[in-house]
Amino acid sequence: MWRIFLTVSLLCWSADGQVTCRDNNNRTVDWYIIYKAPRLDNIVPEGLDYLYIDSAGKKETSKDHNKLINATDGVLANTLKPLFTTSMPDNFGFITYNDQPPPGYQANHTFGHSKGLVMMDKDKTGVWLLHSTPKFPFERDQNNFYPSSGAKMLRHLSV
Repeated sequence: MWRIFLTVSLLCWSADGQVTCRDNNNRTVDWYIIYKAPRLDNIVPEGLDYLYIDSAGKKETSKDHNKLINATDGVLANTLKPLFTTSMPDNFGFITYNDQPPPGYQANHTFGHSKGLVMMDKDKTGVWLLHSTPKFPFERDQNNFYPSSGAKMLRHLSV
């Protein structure tokens, strides 16, 4: 069941530069955590709703501001904006990682697979994003960065 849920945690260093955690209003925050709810037919039909908590003590859901996790002006898009620029400054760098085995190799399904993204402004700030969504970020495009694999249906709900 862990594979269905997206937990995104962001740790940010400093808030002086362009590379920093940003909330739904594009304001800087030290850190935030997003929990993406699984898609459930009548409860969460899109599979893109989420819960949000940040360092300023803000607690909200995607319904509080009508922005789903893939919103082009939402939390993730605002934070990843430096990644979406067509010409990156010399002092910016990023790396994405994923320990999911390539197609054709057998993986142990009882363990999670580490996925993430690190963005750094050489002189000032950085963001480390940890997540569990396959193929995320999908593209370096603010209008198409969140993959459809992030909205999978929850098959079994154990209570």
